[in-house]
Amino acid sequence: MCLQALGKVVGGWKTKDAEKNEMLQKVNSENVELRQKLGQQHEVLVRCEQQLSQTSEELSRETQRANQCDQHRQLLVCCLFYI
Repeated sequence: MCLQALGKVVGGWKTKDAEKNEMLQKVNSENVELRQKLGQQHEVLVRCEQQLSQTSEELSRETQRANQCDQHRQLLVCCLFYI
């Protein structure tokens, strides 16, 4: 009788151990998947930041050009006024 009880206890341990291992495999798999998604999102973020930086630089250059054009226009208006 004692061996049967011990067998049930050991069987219970094996079942719990198998369940634990299955859960650990699932968690590890989810962890790998989440890390991959995080890496992909990081790459997208880096590309967006680069595009934003380039767009900001282009806007700055265009603003400078517009200011120069405005200065030239004002200069021409003044020249024409005095002619």
